[in-house]
Amino acid sequence: MSDVTVTVVESNTNVTVTEQDVAVAITETPVTVTTSTAGIQGATGATGAGYSGVTSTSTITIGSGLKTFTLVSGNQGAFVTGMRIRAIHSDTPTYYMEGTANYVGAGTLIITVDKFNGSGSHNLWQFAISGEVGQTGATGSSGVVSVTSPITNTGTSGSAIVGIDQTLLSITRSQVSDFTSGTVTSISGTVTQSQVTSLVTDLAGKASLGAANAFTVGGHVITNAATAVIPLVVRGVASQSTDLIRVQNSTPTTMFAVSQFGRTNLSGSLFVTPTGASEVVATVRGVASQSANLQEWQNSAGTVITRVASDGQIGTSARATIGEVTISTAAQFVVKGNTDRVQAAVIGNSTQTSNLQEWQNSGGTVLASVSQTGTLATTGGVNTLLLRSTVDSVTTIYLAGSRNVQFASATPSVGGGAGVLGIANATTVPSSNPTGGGILYVESGALKYRGSSGTITTLGAA
Repeated sequence: MSDVTVTVVESNTNVTVTEQDVAVAITETPVTVTTSTAGIQGATGATGAGYSGVTSTSTITIGSGLKTFTLVSGNQGAFVTGMRIRAIHSDTPTYYMEGTANYVGAGTLIITVDKFNGSGSHNLWQFAISGEVGQTGATGSSGVVSVTSPITNTGTSGSAIVGIDQTLLSITRSQVSDFTSGTVTSISGTVTQSQVTSLVTDLAGKASLGAANAFTVGGHVITNAATAVIPLVVRGVASQSTDLIRVQNSTPTTMFAVSQFGRTNLSGSLFVTPTGASEVVATVRGVASQSANLQEWQNSAGTVITRVASDGQIGTSARATIGEVTISTAAQFVVKGNTDRVQAAVIGNSTQTSNLQEWQNSGGTVLASVSQTGTLATTGGVNTLLLRSTVDSVTTIYLAGSRNVQFASATPSVGGGAGVLGIANATTVPSSNPTGGGILYVESGALKYRGSSGTITTLGAA
């Protein structure tokens, strides 16, 4: 049997046997161990999982509630379910979502967000451990502010919330220095008007934006501050049933009103004065397919006296005088010259075919007319042109005051006579016989007559 070496490191410790199949009997005996020199330090172990480098590119909208992140490369680091974790937006670190992790594993991180900052949807996230939210402390008692100087809204908001014990409050307008640009939205308790110095006086006669006003002082002016801003708009409600604007006198009688339909009613005189010589003073414009009159002048009973129809025709039931503002009683229509000019002209159209003028009876029958070519025609039957005496009822050709009549010449040649008939020499002597009558003419100063048989008789020598 070979020698056996037994090494005992410590009582009740392992035994190393250098040869197989050897039975060893160990009897426990006290062992005294003496500390010896420390052995060589072993190699540093592998670094455990940490919290850095855990990221996600999931697109998540900032807000409260359940948020699920897919982790890049499945790396969840040392995060475990139940931790309070903050998801931070990589590009904007002030944007974050924070809450308890419902689940961490299999490359997924689910957080129930109860605290966040920022807005919008983002897809670059990194994660960090977040401390638990502490309990809400007890509410402190309200303090009392002693106002000894103006209260100024120095914040970025247009509103200032002021809590004031108003019991012994006395505050002047100047002590709220930013009141015009800021808005005092909350006052703790009720502040009476008498507690604000001069407020009762200042509010007297001032307009209320939330109620109807009755002004007893005039002089109100709206000064516009921008060219593209309408200074005043009066807007009716749906189904407005009364006027939008009324201007009344002291009685009060309405002198001017704008109805809910935009109609203007005026009980006084109307003056329209243009601001420039090139401006149209008044324009009345009809709608498409206008059928009613564009304008009407009515008497007190509402009867139309003069009108301008939709097509521009002017009709009047009264006398009309042109050339003078005084209405003439001489006729229904009078043209009275006020200077040396043509007093009335009828100018036909370039393609005129109708008469230029017509004289009609009450039944609309044409009695006389001037054609488009200037021909004067009457419909009086046999007596085509009548000059009726004003002395009796006999039909005559009457020229008052010994007037002369000249034929065939625009220049009278009557030898100084009065009430005589002058006939100029014929431009062309008749060469054929008339039918059913004769021809009276002057040739070389001699008065001649040619009958229907061709006989020429000299009635008077030259």
